[in-house]
Amino acid sequence: MTFFLLYDNVHFVLSEKRYFKDSSFISEALPEISIRLPETMTYVGQTDFVLKEKARIDRHHFLETDVADTFSRLVILHFEHFLPTNDSIITYRPPEPPRHAGPNYRFTLEPVRLGKHDYIHNTWFFDAAMAVHDEPDKELAQTARLLQQNGYILPDEIRLSRYVRILDATRKSELILFYMEPLAPTGFTLADFVEGGAGAAVYNILSAEITTRSTAVFQIERG
Repeated sequence: MTFFLLYDNVHFVLSEKRYFKDSSFISEALPEISIRLPETMTYVGQTDFVLKEKARIDRHHFLETDVADTFSRLVILHFEHFLPTNDSIITYRPPEPPRHAGPNYRFTLEPVRLGKHDYIHNTWFFDAAMAVHDEPDKELAQTARLLQQNGYILPDEIRLSRYVRILDATRKSELILFYMEPLAPTGFTLADFVEGGAGAAVYNILSAEITTRSTAVFQIERG
């Protein structure tokens, strides 16, 4: 069961096990974690749904804006659990070199430590508009609708930094920390991030920049 209390500028409950208090997001189980987010970020809501009758998805969204309807930074805390009614498990792992990197993506070869745990990390510049159009029932489309309901627009092209952790030995639960920014302020479009493209030539620099900013955002206080 999920429920909401009125926001009192200090503490409001998002679900029976996860809530936001004094700029910290707290999950009491699967996993037990507390993440402090910048005070400049506003909580804009939760998407909670079952994906393809296989996995329960619980996503919490925080953003900063620099113009009226577009975010400058979006953070999504993504909790995913395969249902006990199926045998699916999480098999996510980074690709081996040289497939770990390309013109518009890069996996960090070594795990990234956040708090007490290691995370698989990658950056990726991608077509959000196409993803929403092609997969209207999946996570990003759910996020786009939530943003729209709150008066914000999901940019067509996005750059992201993502941290993934499998939560237990059953491999049926995972936590994903998403950090996203519009691609447009870089001065490039996705068309530049192809082999030989102008964007691909500087992707490592842009990747390092967004990795630094995302790592600073996710301040793990516990867990």
